[in-house]
Amino acid sequence: MKTVLCCEDSLEGILCGVYEGWAGKYGHASVALALGNPGQQELFVRYVQVPTETEPAQKVYRTVLRVMGEEACEQMELAAMSHREDKGTAIYQLIVSGFHMAQPGRVMEALTLPGVQRVTELAGSVWKEAHHLMGFVRFAESREGTLVAFMQPKAQLLPVLAPHFADRLPGENWVIVDVAHGQLAVHQRQTSWVLLRDAALAEQMKEVFAGEERLSEEELLFGQLWKEFCSSITIAGRNNPALQNQLLPVRFRPFMTEFCEKY
Repeated sequence: MKTVLCCEDSLEGILCGVYEGWAGKYGHASVALALGNPGQQELFVRYVQVPTETEPAQKVYRTVLRVMGEEACEQMELAAMSHREDKGTAIYQLIVSGFHMAQPGRVMEALTLPGVQRVTELAGSVWKEAHHLMGFVRFAESREGTLVAFMQPKAQLLPVLAPHFADRLPGENWVIVDVAHGQLAVHQRQTSWVLLRDAALAEQMKEVFAGEERLSEEELLFGQLWKEFCSSITIAGRNNPALQNQLLPVRFRPFMTEFCEKY
């Protein structure tokens, strides 16, 4: 019988699903992981709700790190940030494949094994979007002096982006709000950053900063100057919307200074 393990949409939740798949002895070939509520359920399928607990998740992660190595863990972490629904099953299959290899440390080279190629694809897609946003995220200075940025990515990218900006802006108080997933990365100057999962707070901040009232005077001035600069360097005869959309996808633009109407 096919078994669907319903777990939280997070790396910790997925690893708890992997732990349950092993402990429950359902048969690896018949196990799939569903994220959150599976919705309409199928006949002749066993559904198991898996709670998210730190201890089993850490136990699985430590085992994967010891047996399969750092590369497998890194790829698994990136894949877990993806928006694709099959990521949980792919990670489960990757771990099963690695544990049954003679050389589990080389599992990421075995693209023909179940889960390996899919995890590689998911991780690559997540990293590509993160690389885009490292250049496309725009911070705005509030009246209190805090830098605030908003984004709406497909993947849950804050665990990748926050360390990047913490390294580049260590002396600033800043917040990056992921309105798509209800998450916030909060950084206090000269300290580390923390990840908050609070959809209500993320939406509230989006509404508060929708206008210009909460922005500093310098922010408004330099925002206007930046827009004028971008406009002044435009060459009308070389306008190429198709190429622009390819290099700067439309979905990134609502929170970018260049395209924001409040400046």
